[in-house]
Amino acid sequence: MVAILVIMFYVKKCSVMWNLEPEDDAIFRRPRVMFLSLIFILIVYICAFLLVGYAVISLRPSSECGPFQNQSRVYSVLVSH
Repeated sequence: MVAILVIMFYVKKCSVMWNLEPEDDAIFRRPRVMFLSLIFILIVYICAFLLVGYAVISLRPSSECGPFQNQSRVYSVLVSH
């Protein structure tokens, strides 16, 4: 029984190796995918930078606790020094 399964495995393997060929366009897909993923990462980075910038510039810090409790804005610590 095991011998039949091993023979079937190698017959199927040889069939796949002979009948299937890689696409010619596969060479050009990888750089395109890399470029698109880098563009996506750049867009996410810019969005995160804008959100953090908005939080630092316009949101008021807590007046009860934290390192910015006596400041009107978070960025005023950077401006005052």
